[in-house]
Amino acid sequence: TIRTTADIEPVLQRMEFDGTLYDKEITKEKLAASLKAKFNDTQVQDWFSGRWKVYNERCIITKEGYEYRPDRVVTDGNETIVIDFKFGNKEEKHKKQVREYMALLKEMGMPDVQGFLWYVTTEQIEKVC
Repeated sequence: TIRTTADIEPVLQRMEFDGTLYDKEITKEKLAASLKAKFNDTQVQDWFSGRWKVYNERCIITKEGYEYRPDRVVTDGNETIVIDFKFGNKEEKHKKQVREYMALLKEMGMPDVQGFLWYVTTEQIEKVC
C-alpha cells in the first residue's frame, strides 16, 4: 500500500491501529526506521517518488485465463518498470517470474519495459534482462 515515501508513516499507523503490528520487538518506530533506511537507495527513491502512475498487486489475466500479479508496476507513459520484492535468497526462478511479467506488459503495449528484483532484507537490487 506504500505508493510514495510519504505513505510510510500513515500505512504503519493504520497497521498498528488494525492490529497488524502488535509485536513489542517490531514496533512501528523500528519498522519505520528500517523502511526509511531501505528507501535511501536512489533507485528505490525514484520508484516511490510521485512521478509514476503506480499499480501495486494488480492482476494481469492472459487470454488463456492465467493470472499474474506483479508486486509493483510503475509507468510515466514513456517507460514502465516492474519491481518484484523478495525477502529470501536469490533464486533463478525469480528472474523467470519477472521476465514473464515483462513479456506480458510488452504484449499489453506498455512502453520501454524494464524489470527489477529487489531483495529487500539484503538491500540488493538486480536488473532483469
